[in-house]
Amino acid sequence: MLNINSIKTKYLEKLDQHLYNLQKKFPLLRRLDIEVTRQCNLKCKHCYMDATSEKDEHEMSKQDFFNIADTLYKEWYKNTEIVFTGWEALVRKDFIEIAKYFKKLWFRCFLVSNGTLLTKSKLEAIQDIFEGFTISIDGLKDYHNEFRWWNSFDITIENIKNIVPHNLYIKTVITKDNIDDVNNIHQLLQSLWVKKWDLINLSANGRGKKLSNFLEKDDYIKIQNFVENISDIEISWENPLKKEQKRCICWISECSILYNGDVIGCLNADRTQTQVYWNIKENSIIEIRNSWFWKYRDKNFYHCND
Repeated sequence: MLNINSIKTKYLEKLDQHLYNLQKKFPLLRRLDIEVTRQCNLKCKHCYMDATSEKDEHEMSKQDFFNIADTLYKEWYKNTEIVFTGWEALVRKDFIEIAKYFKKLWFRCFLVSNGTLLTKSKLEAIQDIFEGFTISIDGLKDYHNEFRWWNSFDITIENIKNIVPHNLYIKTVITKDNIDDVNNIHQLLQSLWVKKWDLINLSANGRGKKLSNFLEKDDYIKIQNFVENISDIEISWENPLKKEQKRCICWISECSILYNGDVIGCLNADRTQTQVYWNIKENSIIEIRNSWFWKYRDKNFYHCND
């Protein structure tokens, strides 16, 4: 007897491989993550790098950002999604000017923020620049404040209320300490009319290496059961136990520029282990993409350790 689901899965896997091969053969830079600064106004326990309140002397200049935008525009990469992140982008005084420059060249811009500086007046000044905002909520009030340092929860929630729901993405880092709170977080997000929610497994990068509350097998099963029973919010989560993993497209159609101009495949990579060969202060992003990226395009990546 034919197993329809098995046949469907088989052909979907073939289609996925075919599309992946096309991306490698005819790569387009679909997304570019840009760290605006190393500065941050919080001190989160899990920060993938040790963010600081002080400006780094190696930080890219405003003109460096303009050069990136001009190069992409000149090479007809106007469809590239530009995702501005920080450690907290809004700390940088000239950030709005930088973002406006990209928007003026018709790039689709998005902002990742901890939400504390996204006040009503600030949002009014930048809402026409960004197509989407990703804000971090890691639990209810006490946990969030303890995990991210400082009493940031109430301010973040108040600022979230000013964002149009369809432009809002919430990101939650899941640990052993907040896994039992996911239902309560879900109810909170319902009250805020959130439609998209990213669940992120705690990573042993940066300050995260000092933590011990990483998820285990039973925890992943618990989250999977939770995700499968939620229908009112679109949830994105990668289950490490799942055999069919999404192929990584870093270095193929995505890459990242660090606050100092270094170019790497992914912001989540362990920077103590990641080799950096290029910097946009010395080579344009297109030169880097067209030369160095080819080294990775004959491989299939599923995990960061690959």
